[in-house]
Amino acid sequence: MANSFAYIEKTLPRVVDKVFAQESLTDRLIGKNQVKVDFLDARTVKVFKLASTGLTAYKRGGHGEENKRGSASSSTETFTLSQERYSEIPIDKLDSLDDGETVLGNQASEFIRTKVVPEFDAYRFSKLASYTSTTFGNRVEGTISANQIIGEFNKAFEWFAEQKVPEGNQIIFVSPATMTLIRNTTEIYKKLDQVDYKNGNITFTIKTYEGRPIVQVPSDEFFTDIQVGDGYQPTTTSKVINFLIVDKTAPIIVKKLDFAKVYDSTDENGAYLGFVGYLLTNLYYHDLFVPDNKRVGIYAHVSSVVATTKSRSLLADLAAGSSGKTLLKAVLTQPAGIMYDKIMLCTAASTTIGASTSSMTQITEGAEFTPNASHNIIVASLEDKVVAFSKDFGASIPKGA
Repeated sequence: MANSFAYIEKTLPRVVDKVFAQESLTDRLIGKNQVKVDFLDARTVKVFKLASTGLTAYKRGGHGEENKRGSASSSTETFTLSQERYSEIPIDKLDSLDDGETVLGNQASEFIRTKVVPEFDAYRFSKLASYTSTTFGNRVEGTISANQIIGEFNKAFEWFAEQKVPEGNQIIFVSPATMTLIRNTTEIYKKLDQVDYKNGNITFTIKTYEGRPIVQVPSDEFFTDIQVGDGYQPTTTSKVINFLIVDKTAPIIVKKLDFAKVYDSTDENGAYLGFVGYLLTNLYYHDLFVPDNKRVGIYAHVSSVVATTKSRSLLADLAAGSSGKTLLKAVLTQPAGIMYDKIMLCTAASTTIGASTSSMTQITEGAEFTPNASHNIIVASLEDKVVAFSKDFGASIPKGA
């Protein structure tokens, strides 16, 4: 069995690459022509930049200073990987029985798909947006009304054309709301085509506009400012991005699985686990950088929608109960799979991720509860901290007669 675990450790980098190729929306920005980086150490990379003067007049038979000599310079930009992310995946012996290797391998793949990839994508999109600016000219903030999306795309294309950014390298990432605007627009239907986009052995069916692929991104991964800790979430000031157009040669994406180890409770490290079973530990170094002279290859259109309303939220299915009470039929986290151990009723005007639930009242799916006269927010709690919450249903919450 130890040899099998050694095999999992050895093959995990390939599993990571495979899952990212299948699931990641931003890995398609890692092209074969991406600038190669030199690692100065485990976390620091160096990127070379070149500049030179242009053409000048030529004088036949000239010599000395009569034919002006140009100049060239080279410099480097140094970037440090800021994302050091760690995970421990426990598998109890009673959950795996004699198939520990299979369960652990599948669990590792699922963890990467549902937790690691979304966080990497959300971080990368927010980092790309950070390289745009309204004063710089490659960022627009506001609402896109019906039948205006093509016009907004065209403004972005004008920006790229003025900066001499090649059309063939551009990808359009859009929010679900923006994709709806695209589907419903009456501007120019003939410009929207269905094509197949291939990434390795994986084929995506997507739309294009003016030859540029359009890729839809869930809103809970598509916002301007991110905070990472136990998972990821938008900051309180973060906004949902309407669309982001990126030249594939602009970002430099670095992704390293620096450490992978399987611990078995029966070996010499068993005391470390504290339970009978197995523990898969992973350490990731990753980041995204855009060199100064490549910032013109990014264009963002940012909405006024607060990102916290689209991420780490809770959908609550409520119905009228008996005698003024409300029935909590079911809840669903958005995105799906957020862990929680309790459902609470918050009667304050608002709450935030990470806030204490000590003053809230526990409620149960499938049971009735007494709503508040003014504020009713359904909260998912883990270890007495808010991990997701619904909108404020207020006094209009369904109540029995």
